[in-house]
Formats: sequence, C-alpha cells, structure tokens
Amino acid sequence: MPKITKYQVEVTHFTPHPQKYAMDFATASEVVNWLNLPKNVDLVLFIAALGQSTDFGNFYLFLNKDAAAHIWLHEHREHIPCEHHACDDGNTFTFRYENGETFEVPAREILSRERALETLHYWLPDQNHLPTLEWL
Repeated sequence: MPKITKYQVEVTHFTPHPQKYAMDFATASEVVNWLNLPKNVDLVLFIAALGQSTDFGNFYLFLNKDAAAHIWLHEHREHIPCEHHACDDGNTFTFRYENGETFEVPAREILSRERALETLHYWLPDQNHLPTLEWL
C-alpha cells in the first residue's frame, strides 16, 4: 500500500465565472469530508495522491451541467472507467478542461455523477480501481 503524505486537490468552477480553488489534505477521509460538489454545473476536480517524492496517481473528474461525468485516472498511463454494459451509440457529451475549453466524450465513457463519486471514494484510500467498472 502506498504511503500517501498528502492529497493535492484543485476544483475549477465555471459558473458564474471561472474560479479555481486549491487545497491540500493529509488523509483520504479529510478529502471525503470536504467533498461537496455542486450539482448541474460544469466543473473539474483534480486530485493528486502524493508521497514523499512519488506521485501515486491523479484523478480527474469532469462534471457537466447535465449531471454526466467523465473520469481520467493517470497512473503512469491513462485509465478511463466505463460501465460494462455501455456502448458507443454515436452520441457525445461536452465537458470543459480546466482552462475552460470544451471537449467531447463518447457515450461509452460517460458515468452518472453518483457512479463517478463512488469511483472516486473507492480510489482515494489506496488508489484502487472500482472493480465493478470496466477500465479502458
């Protein structure tokens, strides 16, 4: 199990105007207790799990105003979770990068807000992937 010394957290909101908040937490439970993300807004949450001189992983959670979620998990390569039954139906969902630019994500790579938060809570303590999801 990795020895996390801090969680570096950044949240970028775009409503009513772009704002970025950054803070550090010592434990996963502190992050969970702090975590209260507004609903139905475009938002980017970035969490880095850091050790003394090691980055154990970076969790990006993109939320949009339609309550759709997209996750990038960077652990020396990019992992993207999706539901086992998800298919690519040709539809895309729009999200924002931290700089405000938009990008499109295929429907297969979309999670509900609730499922994305479940994935985050599972990842925080030990940087494990939620086993009920497929990881691309």
